[in-house]
Amino acid sequence: MKEVQSSQFNEIYEKTKYAFEHDEVFELLMGEKGYSYQAPMVAASVPTHVEFIFRDGIFPYYKNSDKKAKNKIVNCLKYTINQMILSKDEIVVWWVLTILRSQKDDEEYFKTSPFKIADEFWNDIKTALENNKEKLLSNTSYFGFGCSEGLWNDVRRNHCLLMEDYGISVLEEN
Repeated sequence: MKEVQSSQFNEIYEKTKYAFEHDEVFELLMGEKGYSYQAPMVAASVPTHVEFIFRDGIFPYYKNSDKKAKNKIVNCLKYTINQMILSKDEIVVWWVLTILRSQKDDEEYFKTSPFKIADEFWNDIKTALENNKEKLLSNTSYFGFGCSEGLWNDVRRNHCLLMEDYGISVLEEN
């Protein structure tokens, strides 16, 4: 089993390195162009298991880089996250919320992230979610399957987790 985990780690690490070197970080985070990673024995319908991308790819790549490369990695991540937030595609906006919540968990709860970036984006993601609310309510892909309010159910779930764990609100107050 350890050999399989090592092999998966190496694959994720190498794909992450390639993505940063070839300006494909958006594709890496969205699980596109062969970057999708589905964790074995985890039943979830998601574009990619972002937790593994960060834990086995981005974090080790960052830690193994020199200072100049570390700055480039963080800036590239920030730029990509910002572009995802500005997207008109509700799937991308929903997914970047998931990415940011996962990153916040890595920063504060698990303490595995070697950098902190999530807090820079909460106001912007709140606006993006509100702007995409109608489309999210009707989108039944991924976690929206079988839900009367589509992906908005998962947005509310993430909101509740962020509020409970960190006091962060990503939904407009009514």
